[in-house]
Amino acid sequence: MLPMHNKAAQTDPRIPQEDGWEPKRGTKWFPGENVGIGKDHTLYALEYGYVRYYRDPLKHPKRRYIGVALEKEGPRSQLPTPRNAPSRRRLGMYATPMKPLPQSVKSVDESFLEAHLSQSSKGLGEVTFKSSGAATPTPAAPPTFNRQGTYREANASIGWAAERKGVKVREYDRNDRWLAWKKRSLRVKRGMEAKAARAMRKTKGKKSNKGPKTAQKKK
Repeated sequence: MLPMHNKAAQTDPRIPQEDGWEPKRGTKWFPGENVGIGKDHTLYALEYGYVRYYRDPLKHPKRRYIGVALEKEGPRSQLPTPRNAPSRRRLGMYATPMKPLPQSVKSVDESFLEAHLSQSSKGLGEVTFKSSGAATPTPAAPPTFNRQGTYREANASIGWAAERKGVKVREYDRNDRWLAWKKRSLRVKRGMEAKAARAMRKTKGKKSNKGPKTAQKKK
């Protein structure tokens, strides 16, 4: 049996997180599920739960493990957890049914959304396409989204800005190596121009205040 550091925690069957055990001399316990080990070989709990002492033949045939189960009773309280068992979220919370909101709260939320949605996000700023595939630009509605005293266009409307202006982007073709070479050469040229501009800004050594040098006669 391994004693715990916190004596007050012994009255509560649930062990708190970060609580540790000091193994007695001569005993060999290994960290199991939801348990960590420190540099001084002190085992401590990683989650709130219930202490379990068990063996896991799939990991090692003779080792004894100390683990922390998340539930007190039921099949999930037994360790080790089967390998085919579904994973569980360890948030320290229990699932509870959601209560329906009252009608007054719903009406307030709906009125708030209707007042703050822009005209483009309501479907008035959509783009229509002809049979030929060309986009017909449509005028965008004025932004009505009020955010901290400022007017801002909705993100959905901003995303359709290129379609409204009729902007076309050439489709990428990885087999078009001439276009790739052209883009690469332009990128190299811009890099060389930037490098030359940086070199012009650099100063070459300290300037002398002695004036221009004159040729001296040899003796």
